[in-house]
Amino acid sequence: MLLSGQNYIDFWDIKLKSKIGSLKVFSDEPLAKISSINVSQYAGVIAVGMTDGTVFLYNRASNSSVKKIIHDGTVNHIHFLSADRYLLTSGTDGQVIKSAVSNLEETYSKQLKNRVSTLVIDESSNKSFVSDVLDKQMFFMLDNGKSISEINYTARFRWFRLGEFYGEGEFLITTTPKTDISLWDVSSGNELFTWNSKTLSLGSTNLDLMVNKNKILTFTSEGVYQVWDLTKE
Repeated sequence: MLLSGQNYIDFWDIKLKSKIGSLKVFSDEPLAKISSINVSQYAGVIAVGMTDGTVFLYNRASNSSVKKIIHDGTVNHIHFLSADRYLLTSGTDGQVIKSAVSNLEETYSKQLKNRVSTLVIDESSNKSFVSDVLDKQMFFMLDNGKSISEINYTARFRWFRLGEFYGEGEFLITTTPKTDISLWDVSSGNELFTWNSKTLSLGSTNLDLMVNKNKILTFTSEGVYQVWDLTKE
């Protein structure tokens, strides 16, 4: 297990309940701090995003590292792709960038107007979803960045917190900062259905979302756990 602080990452053995190592992470900006972390599929590479736009990669096997400023703002999402050969990142600069793990050289980038709030990937269908905090949300291909569609809704703007692909990438399920849950058609971007989690007070929000076969599991800030049946008609 990894635990991160402002400029360090601790490695913990869960079975032994003890710390087995630590890694200090710094960028060229003295005040920059860790903003996001992820571990590669085979746990050989640790990816760290920082508040100054730096991405830091540490290879545990070779005890080597590479770092590069690839965003103009805080890095808020990091995903490993293609058996850990590529990295997909997003930031408060509104950019989504695919980079090579070996040297962090850019493969493609996509630019949104405002900071990215949500970045969802589904490697099995080669699809991704990105949303900024205002009115730009789109689906695109993971391998080459080609656009698929933009989502459609009647409101002036929408803000998304979480997302999961469903049905081999045919649909996307999203949550808002409140309790809305929506189902979207990926090919057209149309909203198919929206419903709400159970609330105990006005301040409730969905904190977690998981899709398991034809069921959706949601968990709210008030501790309300719900399971929803999703059937294709």
